[in-house]
Amino acid sequence: MEDSLKVLERFKIKEEGEFKFNKKIIWVANKIDNPSYPDIKEIFLELYRDKIPQFFEISAKEKINLEVLPEEIFHSLEIIRVYTKIPGKPPDTENPYTLSKNTTLIELAELIHKDMVKNFRYARLWRNSNKPVIAGRDYILQDKDIVEIHSS
Repeated sequence: MEDSLKVLERFKIKEEGEFKFNKKIIWVANKIDNPSYPDIKEIFLELYRDKIPQFFEISAKEKINLEVLPEEIFHSLEIIRVYTKIPGKPPDTENPYTLSKNTTLIELAELIHKDMVKNFRYARLWRNSNKPVIAGRDYILQDKDIVEIHSS
């Protein structure tokens, strides 16, 4: 662990001499399939319980808990995927817009084309259902929204 912390300091991810980080950190304990893991975990918790309140336990070799990791990484990035749809066509689920959390509809419209901002009227939005809702320019998008922007 000390060697890992030194590497993080060298790359300016961790502040030197402090347990403070300049980037988001996801702590992962690998090799939980190792017979000595319970003893290692106990020692680790003694040393770092107050500093590392949460860590994910996996075994890459035995493929234990690996499904949790990608989702956790995605959430830590604080981004969302938004799918667009042309009126009368199915949504483009192959090429989502990747946006920061708290992005509004009008910010998405600006990314698509600057004229959409000037001529924005409303958007139809689908979320977890087949029934669309009408949303305005200040609507805050959420992960996996499907958006159909209408402009004049």
